[in-house]
Amino acid sequence: QLSVTRRSLLVVAIIGLFLAAIIHIGILLFAPRLSVNDAWDALAVPLEPFVAYPARPMQPGDATHIRDIEDEPISDVPIKDLDPQFSHTICRFDLRTGPVHLRTEGLEGFWTLNLFSAGGISFFSTNEQVNAGKPLNLLVATPQQVASMRTNNSASLDNLDLVETDIEDAAVLFRVYREHETALPDTVSELQSVFFCTPFQQNP
Repeated sequence: QLSVTRRSLLVVAIIGLFLAAIIHIGILLFAPRLSVNDAWDALAVPLEPFVAYPARPMQPGDATHIRDIEDEPISDVPIKDLDPQFSHTICRFDLRTGPVHLRTEGLEGFWTLNLFSAGGISFFSTNEQVNAGKPLNLLVATPQQVASMRTNNSASLDNLDLVETDIEDAAVLFRVYREHETALPDTVSELQSVFFCTPFQQNP
């Protein structure tokens, strides 16, 4: 009887460990998606398009959604599950008004970028290593917009990394690793001078 009890406990322990492993793997796989989903949810009341806002880890007492903040200018966007070792910025854009140009100026160190749409669906990501250490210089446009630009002025696309997408209402989450005191500014006004999320201007 004792041997049977021990075997039963062993089976229960093995099943418990197996379930714990499945849960752990699930958390690792879905945490990035949950993070960008929360980022989109935070934009339930649209931020001003083509303006980069500082993003920071959500703290106790923060409004769950930006729409809960009334009569106050938005100074930053609290988002769950942001890595505190990075500084972040978020910018919403709408390709129905034209392509968006994403670039940086004067930023050093490791960075990552994620483009996502409603529901936290990531449709493009890159980082400093993939970009061979070059500053960010990315154009996001619909296939129709790209075809039009190539027809009218193909030279304007030189030296640009290009992302073609049919997703028109989207946002970018950009982050910089806090190393050697390198970090994104924590004010909206200062952020606009280092991270640019602007309508694309074609060369004349």
